[in-house]
Amino acid sequence: MAEDVLIKGRCENGAVYDHSGRDSAVPESKFVWWVQAEGVVGFVNAYKLSGDEKYLDAALTCWDYTEKHIINPNGEWFATGDDSTSDNNTQFIVNAWKCPYHNSRAALEIFERHSRM
Repeated sequence: MAEDVLIKGRCENGAVYDHSGRDSAVPESKFVWWVQAEGVVGFVNAYKLSGDEKYLDAALTCWDYTEKHIINPNGEWFATGDDSTSDNNTQFIVNAWKCPYHNSRAALEIFERHSRM
């Protein structure tokens, strides 16, 4: 699964596509927060299982995208990243559907994996 996402499920900027890859309904300039969080964890898992550094590189580039375009410097992550602007203030932070589950889970999972590496 990680290999398929690595080949068909990522943009050149390192972000992981929502939906089904390059023909996704999500414009390439916007990527969903939870997909990036799970992408980082998934690629780290693939690296741990295989030892292949291409997965670690994918995790790091996905994290780089997330850090630059998704993380709100004031707290909770934005719902989507927008490559075309550094101002994501128009996007919702939390609502009835979006909560900090995926990003919190990713932080805990990566912390646990890192401590074992």
